[in-house]
Amino acid sequence: MNVFNKYVWLVNTLRRKHGATLEELRSEWYDTDLNVDHSELSARTLARWKNDVEDIFGILIECNPAKRYQYYIANDDALEKDKTISWMLHTITISNIIEEYKGEKDKIVLDRVPSGDEYLVPILRSIKRRCQLIITYHRFQEDEAREPMTVNPLCVRLFEKRWYLVVELSETPNAYRLLALDRIEDLHQTEQKFEYPKDFCAEEYFANDYGIAVGFEKYQPCKVRLKINKGQRPYTRALPFHHSQVETERHEEYSIFEYFIKPSPDFARAILPYAKNIEVLEPIALRKMMIGMALDILKNYKTE
Repeated sequence: MNVFNKYVWLVNTLRRKHGATLEELRSEWYDTDLNVDHSELSARTLARWKNDVEDIFGILIECNPAKRYQYYIANDDALEKDKTISWMLHTITISNIIEEYKGEKDKIVLDRVPSGDEYLVPILRSIKRRCQLIITYHRFQEDEAREPMTVNPLCVRLFEKRWYLVVELSETPNAYRLLALDRIEDLHQTEQKFEYPKDFCAEEYFANDYGIAVGFEKYQPCKVRLKINKGQRPYTRALPFHHSQVETERHEEYSIFEYFIKPSPDFARAILPYAKNIEVLEPIALRKMMIGMALDILKNYKTE
């Protein structure tokens, strides 16, 4: 079993039980199907896992003598705020669950994710080492792949089951491009170093966009107000369209949700499937965009 699975098992067990003694962890570890050889969890092994978890994930596991020497997560709040670590833990946790119940794998239905994740390791390695990449890229809208380009890799993002890479063109500082990993035909790592842009922040780069819809210069971030009926309301609360979402009004039949976001076509397409239950109140340009999309749909469904 991958060593990371053991670390995630330890973290999840401590979080689920709100702390556990060595004996309790031994019992849990012995019974889990992840422990294929039924090995015993020794104090030395636990100490090693504890140190590795801190080094790799930044998660602090401490022991409380006042509570029968219970081990517990000391920085659980910080863990919730770190989206990258949370995503890693969630992903490996799902892997653990599937591994533990592999006898029922035909009962677990997963969506296919486009290829491209094989480039993640070389991309992240190049970001860490600040080394340029040579990429051959083939857009959907083009018949053939473009000539290989030399780029400075800046960050990656997972959105709607696709991985994306933000790069800076090596010969044009501050000229950023967004590339989908599944459209990369070839990727070559180089030893040529680059200087990471001091004014680039991955979180801020995507902050005012829906998903990965960057590059819409004509759309400036503004207040967007949606009227969402009571049927759709709980789903919107549970899965916000954007991190800026705020429910500003609550009524029996509907709520008003506000956002600070670019009213781009991608955002319009995101709410279009729920248009029966959602009305755009402002800005008027987004409202007109939704009307235009609805009319285009009607053109394809003319009745005799």
